[in-house]
Amino acid sequence: MYPNIKHSLDIETNGSYSKAVTGIIIITLAFSVGLIILGVWEPEQNGIEQENINIPFVPENKISEESSSEPSSSEDLSEEIISSSEEEFSDAVISGSGDVPVLECGAVCGLDTEVGTLEIICETLPTEPLPLCIDQDWLDQWSVVVESYGGYEFQGGLMVIKQKDLPDQYVEIYKKCAVFCHPYMEYVLGFRLVDGHPIVLESNHVPDIIGDWFCVMPDKELDKRVDLCFCTTWTGCFLPEQEFLVILAHKTMSQK
Repeated sequence: MYPNIKHSLDIETNGSYSKAVTGIIIITLAFSVGLIILGVWEPEQNGIEQENINIPFVPENKISEESSSEPSSSEDLSEEIISSSEEEFSDAVISGSGDVPVLECGAVCGLDTEVGTLEIICETLPTEPLPLCIDQDWLDQWSVVVESYGGYEFQGGLMVIKQKDLPDQYVEIYKKCAVFCHPYMEYVLGFRLVDGHPIVLESNHVPDIIGDWFCVMPDKELDKRVDLCFCTTWTGCFLPEQEFLVILAHKTMSQK
């Protein structure tokens, strides 16, 4: 009876329904885009749902840990450092890496060296009064023989002549010869003038007077006795830092 009315109702109903569906879809899409922008929700990627939610807040347990962390005492720190260094040292030794010193298998350390000896086995030195003029012929009659155990090598020496009111004068001590007699070396040491000029000494007393032609002052002690000091230099195994002095003898001589 009212055909036009039904047709109009269908048109109005269909139009309002489509508008409502469209509005719901738009609102859903807008809400989803808003969540993505805020970082609260991430869409599915490669078929795996992302459920991690990055919420910008600090957990309570983290706040409590940071607030309760106080500087450790020096003792605690030292114990930690020592324990860590021991662990590193042991690991380095086991692995064989780094600069950690490791003893070789069978190493023997701290051994001593032999002492060695120097011994005068024979000497011909002046025992009578010295001449007032010491020349090379007079020096040639004196010598010293030394046995060296342990490889000590003779380097040189001097005989120092000391007399009151006179400067010190020197005679060289040299090696005449050396003979190897296992297990020692035998050195024969001699004496010679340094510059070839004789050494002049002063008399320790007034000369003896023969006859009646001289008038002599009363005899007195002049205190002009002579000291002979022998100093030699030796070395072990030919190394300069092994050199040392050895005094062979010390004698006091006079012209009496």
